[in-house]
Amino acid sequence: MQAVGQLAGGIAREHREGLKCILISDYTEDELRQQMAGGDFVFLPKPISLKQLAGTVKEMID
Repeated sequence: MQAVGQLAGGIAREHREGLKCILISDYTEDELRQQMAGGDFVFLPKPISLKQLAGTVKEMID
């Protein structure tokens, strides 16, 4: 079963090649990577602070 974020990210990347994605989940990173079959994404585990999210977004766009 595909996670909603994985599905949405895949559809968005079909329309915009090279799109960077951040997935936020209660799953562990290992579980999510297995579901994504090696997909290219940044993973942030819940709970996440606004400071963590902002820092990750900044790193991705720099």
